[in-house]
Amino acid sequence: YDREVMRLIAPFQPDLCVLAGYLLILGPELVERHNFINLHPAAPGGPKGIWQEVIWQLIEAGAARSGITIFLCIPEVDAVLREGMAAMERGNHDSAAALFTRVIQMAPDFPEGYNKRATAYYLAGHHRLAIADCEVTLRLNPLHFGAASGQGLCHAALGEFDKAAACFRRALEIHPRLAAARQNLAGARRARVAGGNGHGQDG
Repeated sequence: YDREVMRLIAPFQPDLCVLAGYLLILGPELVERHNFINLHPAAPGGPKGIWQEVIWQLIEAGAARSGITIFLCIPEVDAVLREGMAAMERGNHDSAAALFTRVIQMAPDFPEGYNKRATAYYLAGHHRLAIADCEVTLRLNPLHFGAASGQGLCHAALGEFDKAAACFRRALEIHPRLAAARQNLAGARRARVAGGNGHGQDG
């Protein structure tokens, strides 16, 4: 597949190739031969899938804000990111966090590296570390409602329900129809009133 793509685009001698679709359809040989950027019609943390599906998901969710994500395709970063996600799926959360640390070292301005490591830290029970990574993610991309909601889950797990509620409200300001954040906000409010140990719903 990669060689056929290279054959077809060779006559154009492109300085830059633009993808509108999945990043992972490209193999290392093609990415090393040409410069690619990958466009995605939602901000990081938003819906995933092909363009048409993502756009419809944004419309149906009544998203107040949207945007576009542009990734420079770097095969080494992509490979380590996939390794980390696979480790997290296997339940190897500390190994996943170490792999996402490598992603951050290779691409320090890539918000999803921090967001993925925050998820691994949360699942491993390292809530303070996860909060720090969520804060970096949101500094790099203020529209990352997934990081805002995830930070809220960490504060809830630590019994910091006021901070948790603030994070869930921020997520809802970005994505008003984010059902999990709305449920977790209600849970944080109830726990704050009761003075109990509400942990929110992971979502």
